Amino acid sequence: MKLLKLTTVVFVATLSMQTFADPVQDQFKTLIAPQPTYAEFQKNFDTILGEIEDIAERGNRTQDKAELYPMCVAMQSAITALKNNQKFKADYDEDYKQFNTTFDETLANATHGLSDKEELCEEGKRYYFQNISI
Repeated sequence: MKLLKLTTVVFVATLSMQTFADPVQDQFKTLIAPQPTYAEFQKNFDTILGEIEDIAERGNRTQDKAELYPMCVAMQSAITALKNNQKFKADYDEDYKQFNTTFDETLANATHGLSDKEELCEEGKRYYFQNISI
């Protein structure tokens, strides 16, 4: 009886993890964490920016509304990476001055841009998960 109960619990837990797993968000987990060095932060931040470019290109090509969700997650990940690594503001400002932006401006613009797209993000999320469950 205990074996049956244990097997059932493991099965339900495994099923729940698969049901609630979000591979889009999971891919950014290590990239958004506080980083020990500016070089690590920059590498991870650039990876997120590259992902945003890839998603935008794919979305423009396919016109698939489901691409809105990965884009929103990537943008939120960029914001979170900045918030979690504010100790690198001076390094960021020096590296990105050629783009005429500062750490604080980048964070403010990204945060404002994403908040303006809240409805689109929710719509994209519905399309994304609808497509996955098919």
